[in-house]
Amino acid sequence: MTLDLGKVAGTAEIQVNGRKVGVRVAPPWRIDVTGFLKSGENAIEVLVYNTLANHYQTIPSNYRGDPASGLLGPVRLLSRDWPAAEPEKQSVLLNSPGVRVVAGAGTLSALDLRIGATNNLARRPGLIKSVTGSRAHEGGGSDFSALFNGTAGNSNGGEVTENEGKTFVGFAEGNTLDLVFDPAAVPAGVAIRVIRTYSGHADGRASQQYEVLAAAAGSPDHFVKLAEVNYDAVSELHEVAVQSTTGLPLMKNAAAVRFVFKNGPLGFNVYREISILGEPVK
Repeated sequence: MTLDLGKVAGTAEIQVNGRKVGVRVAPPWRIDVTGFLKSGENAIEVLVYNTLANHYQTIPSNYRGDPASGLLGPVRLLSRDWPAAEPEKQSVLLNSPGVRVVAGAGTLSALDLRIGATNNLARRPGLIKSVTGSRAHEGGGSDFSALFNGTAGNSNGGEVTENEGKTFVGFAEGNTLDLVFDPAAVPAGVAIRVIRTYSGHADGRASQQYEVLAAAAGSPDHFVKLAEVNYDAVSELHEVAVQSTTGLPLMKNAAAVRFVFKNGPLGFNVYREISILGEPVK
């Protein structure tokens, strides 16, 4: 069993049934409580220590920090730590007929394993002709390559959001992103099976809000809406998957994919990676 504290401002010390389980000082705010629980009622105590930020608000200082403190949650007791390999077991978002959107949190290693799928067309050499769009936060980069570098983490192999140009791109209301497949390589387009987007941050900017559209090879300037994503998260790394419920591709001869982004609960959202799963049309 895993106790998920959601978000904590400070340091959390956890006790279960009068026994100290451990201390958490940084995200993810989770701890294994297996062996501390018993049948029937259980007493779970979380003692939170805040920082000196509130004190620094009252005196001249360059180190004021964030005065928020406490157990901010949401607090959940998980029967198991849901892996990203099965995000549909976490949250199913309503969508248009024939399409469903599933979302869930996952570990960096599990998400990277899925990003590395052999049928991820976004990372197959020679298939993508161009990636263009607009963004609210460049993440320290000059293009969109951070979204297609094969990992939802940073350049040091960690989960923390870094402005080094390799971790994320921030998208907000009205921003767009167009992926155009090379007609010389795939003149008949590609069959899109699943679209996966990855986000991650220490606060609500780990959410995902956007519409995704696609254009067919026969009319590459005419985009058709495939799905709409409205997924709010408190923090952590997340995967959202847009997939068909009929067994057929989302689009069988796509020439381009377009994302139209919206604001999340805290404005722009922090996107880490984008995967387009499918195969070239022969």
